[in-house]
Amino acid sequence: MTIHVAQEISYLAKFPYRFGRFLYAAPGNQADQVHLQWFEHGSQKVLGELAQPQELFLTNLCGYHKFDDIAGKATVHFGPQNGPMEGPLDYFCK
Repeated sequence: MTIHVAQEISYLAKFPYRFGRFLYAAPGNQADQVHLQWFEHGSQKVLGELAQPQELFLTNLCGYHKFDDIAGKATVHFGPQNGPMEGPLDYFCK
């Protein structure tokens, strides 16, 4: 599963980058927007510093955001983590 990393959005702002799952491109005259579903990093949850550095949690928050806000791409593996992640842009979500 591939997700995109979007820049900080005001109502989700705690870190300079947020993780969002690309759902679809906006229809019609909103062609410059995409619909994203947000992940939260483990350090933002109750676990805090105990969370694994590459663990993400899928939320119910989603919405339209400008395509230009996307800063890059990361890979999220769904299911239990079995061994180390392959690279710095590999994450997992249980």
